[in-house]
Amino acid sequence: MTPVEVKGQVVSGRQRASSLVRTHADEIEDLSGLRCIPGSLNVVLEGPVRLRTESALLFGVNRMLWHARVGQMAVLAARWQRARLHILELYATVSLRDALCVTDGQKISITLDNSDLAPLSQRDVL
Repeated sequence: MTPVEVKGQVVSGRQRASSLVRTHADEIEDLSGLRCIPGSLNVVLEGPVRLRTESALLFGVNRMLWHARVGQMAVLAARWQRARLHILELYATVSLRDALCVTDGQKISITLDNSDLAPLSQRDVL
């Protein structure tokens, strides 16, 4: 694994991840080894990041996850279909807001595996 660090700002979400994670908790755990709690931490990245669909863990209907870390904590990065490339949701086994003591507007660093990143097109960076 070649780690790549991306930075972003914590923001409030639309409260959709709670039911999604609750509904698919067993499937997510089988795929990732993590028993994630309902909910997510939403992050607006400092720049666009394209994740490779080929390396994603697939669950539900067209849902994708990638292994990541925040500090020493294992998390799963998720992105809704058609979401902008600077938006990530993070799923974890604990409340990330509580564990990291973060609120909206604070910056965090997320470590992704370089093999999960795809090249950006010129359109992606506009």
